[in-house]
Amino acid sequence: MRKFGAAAARACTITLSLFLIPYIKRIKTVPVKNAKGKIVRNVGTALNISNVKNFQHTLTLLANMAKLFINIPLNHISEEIEKTLETMGNFVDADRVYIFDYDWEKQICRNTYEWCNEGITPEIKQLQAVSIDDIPWWVDAHKKGNKLAISDVNALKPDDGVKKILEPQGVKSLFTLPLMQSGKCIGFIGFDSVRNFHRYSKREEVILTFFSELMVNIQNRKAQENLLVLEKEKAEQSDKIKTAFINTISHEIRTPLNGILGIGQMLAETDFSSEERAELFNGLSTSSNRLMNTITDYMDMSMIFSDAVKVDKMEFLLKPWFEYITKKAKDLFSEKNIHFDVLFPADHNALKVTSDPMLLEKILYKLLDNAIKFTNEGSVTCTYKVTSKHIEFLVQDTGKGVATNKLKLIFEMFSQEDSSMTRGHEGSGLGLKIAKELVVLLGGEINVVSKIGKGSIFTFTIPL
Repeated sequence: MRKFGAAAARACTITLSLFLIPYIKRIKTVPVKNAKGKIVRNVGTALNISNVKNFQHTLTLLANMAKLFINIPLNHISEEIEKTLETMGNFVDADRVYIFDYDWEKQICRNTYEWCNEGITPEIKQLQAVSIDDIPWWVDAHKKGNKLAISDVNALKPDDGVKKILEPQGVKSLFTLPLMQSGKCIGFIGFDSVRNFHRYSKREEVILTFFSELMVNIQNRKAQENLLVLEKEKAEQSDKIKTAFINTISHEIRTPLNGILGIGQMLAETDFSSEERAELFNGLSTSSNRLMNTITDYMDMSMIFSDAVKVDKMEFLLKPWFEYITKKAKDLFSEKNIHFDVLFPADHNALKVTSDPMLLEKILYKLLDNAIKFTNEGSVTCTYKVTSKHIEFLVQDTGKGVATNKLKLIFEMFSQEDSSMTRGHEGSGLGLKIAKELVVLLGGEINVVSKIGKGSIFTFTIPL
């Protein structure tokens, strides 16, 4: 009996181990012996990591999607977006997955992509101009960057605009995530459950949040590549500008994208402490912000060249506005050990100005960003003065300075005094060009004086 019992114990352990292999990371067994030294049974422990493996598998899937979208040709992006909608729909057992764009100027949202499970009716053709006035609480949540989870559509009030749209589609439950770009909602991605009710788990929400961020980057890349076509046509006027354009685009888009991809793969494939994970997310945020700033510069330049920038003049108090803008700008100096000095004129405390405060803010930020980029030690000073005809703003730095014969060049596209400097400092090379064009739109002038090794002084004026 003892022999049979020991053999049975070993057989049972082996059978159990084989059964658990797909679900566990590690099995550890310890033989138990009787007084005569014979093994009578085994005691073992097993760590169940099936959920962790599934979670990591999905993160790896998202990382692979990101890798795919980095290099896929523009004419294949729509096809691949539809494939990824199907993949994520199957992951959360959704019946319909879709992407909507918000058109804030027309006050509508439109269905741009849709995947439907077998037997589910497509709705994309009927949802091309949904008035946002009909769904105010839905739109308000997305504007604030909030997710929406409706576990039971029938529980909505009968006169609710959202219910009136969803009920004819047979939607029982849904989950949506806003697509946010620089704090602005540009659309949303949604997951409909038609056959069954579905309540989304925290893990599903985390994965779908990663997925929504990927969709934003894809949308950005599509818009970016369309913009690149326009910019390339303009750049062909000069071989030098054309070459600088290609080099800058390649570096400033692929570098942060590769950073995002690399960190995403690390998060998917490796266990980290909370401190290490926080550090990785900081790196992810830095790469994302760099990419977003680059894309914003290209979009601004495109709008300037197409005469699409609207000057929205209004009356505002100059001193409180300048104080608010410079206080926000202090965040730009957090990564460099340089002083930021803000000087306020002694008088003109109640002076009111009629201009576009948003465009003025963008001009100042471009000049401050340029000063920080080329200043490694010392200080950056920002101030203004009032004359009889205009207001003159000043940004002065103690940076490397610019040669006299290069001063005009720095206001051209993709320029950082010379092409060798372009790779020495990150950035699109469009900042000063954008600042100059916006100053002109506001009816002012921009000037610079500089000396190698001493720094630069940028000034621009706007009419009173």
